[in-house]
Amino acid sequence: MPVFILIFLASFAAWALAVLRPGFLPPDAAPLAQAAALLALAGMVLMLLIRPRPPIRRKAGPRRQTPRRGPQVVVDGSNVLFWNDNQPNLSTVNTVVAHLRAAGMEPLVWFDANVGYRVGARWLGPDELAPKLGLPRDQVRVARKGAPADPLLLADATSRGLPVVSNDRYRDWTAEFPIVAEPGRMIRGGMRGGALWLEFPGRARRKAA
Repeated sequence: MPVFILIFLASFAAWALAVLRPGFLPPDAAPLAQAAALLALAGMVLMLLIRPRPPIRRKAGPRRQTPRRGPQVVVDGSNVLFWNDNQPNLSTVNTVVAHLRAAGMEPLVWFDANVGYRVGARWLGPDELAPKLGLPRDQVRVARKGAPADPLLLADATSRGLPVVSNDRYRDWTAEFPIVAEPGRMIRGGMRGGALWLEFPGRARRKAA
């Protein structure tokens, strides 16, 4: 590129002098000087456009690590909802979720479509329920209207090979989902005096909170 700059400057100077001081150059030299200046200018512009630019070096920052999740467990939220004095309360589900997470497990909570009307006055979906339970949205599922959550959560547990937290016996679904009768598959629990207890398969009943 320096060559084009020199040619441009020299040609432009010669052309400018020819314009400003007639007779400084031969009559036929001024157009040539002007043409040379224009060609040199075009050459510079072209080189600027096609010149490869050095890659932008970005400072390597710390890599984001995906938080590791523990073993998963399916929670029948609509059943757990009534564990405390048979009154529907999301805080009961929250207590179970918090205990499972403290034990290193990641709950997948299923609700019937009417959960919002059980605990409030409007429909609630995963976007509204997840923050209330302190869970990511993808760990809270709500059955569509008119479809019970039981077969959905049992299908989820069957496909993933997960245990289920619920006191429901699922008698209507035993034939379709044999896992209901499998030893060690169901985790029973309840609230007594405001304290949570869970009975994990193969372990004695344990007071959780």
